[in-house]
Amino acid sequence: NPTMYRILIIVGILAVAAVAGIHLLTVGLRRPRFQDTKTVTRFGLWQRAVHALLAVTFLVLFLTGFGSALSGKPMHGYVLMLHATCAPPFIIALMAMALTWAHDCRYQQHDLTLLQACPLCRTEPVQAGKFNAIQKTFFWLSCLLALPVILSSVLSMFPLVGTAGQHLLLDIHKCTTLLMTVTVLGHAYFQTLGRPGTWQVMTSGKVSSQWADKYAPLWRQKEGA
Repeated sequence: NPTMYRILIIVGILAVAAVAGIHLLTVGLRRPRFQDTKTVTRFGLWQRAVHALLAVTFLVLFLTGFGSALSGKPMHGYVLMLHATCAPPFIIALMAMALTWAHDCRYQQHDLTLLQACPLCRTEPVQAGKFNAIQKTFFWLSCLLALPVILSSVLSMFPLVGTAGQHLLLDIHKCTTLLMTVTVLGHAYFQTLGRPGTWQVMTSGKVSSQWADKYAPLWRQKEGA
């Protein structure tokens, strides 16, 4: 039902905005803004390139896909061409993401302890490696949702399951894409406004040494920074 899907899109985006707004007012604004000039290299050129490709292709797919859904009109013309063109590099970027960060996103005992203690509400330092428990959860959710998103899109290109099967694949693609979008938007908030000093790692690859001491102390110790 196109109308129901439009409602789900609006509800999903508004829900992320509401949670982000509450978190920003109650936690995010209380977090420190680091002023020190000493920096630590966190991401190299490869990691930044993968993230940039993910961000650009996701944004295009988000605007073309949900823009068409919210307008009530099917994708066509240049919009469809742009959507279809960005899908393959997005899939490649997702696979590169999984290969690049899977090792660092393995859950450790300190992550499980943090997940049991409302990590979104904490302002004090936490025990975390290169990525904390929330980042790892966003990563694994994205990887998990990527499978049905990709498979439903690819399989729908081939007449293997009949008309009813095609409609089912389209519904699966829509629902899993919406869930992935909510996940990505949540991740985007927590890496920008939700945790000051984080976003610039995607451009320069560096973070403040104070940021590293507060948000990734175990990684900082391991790197010997």
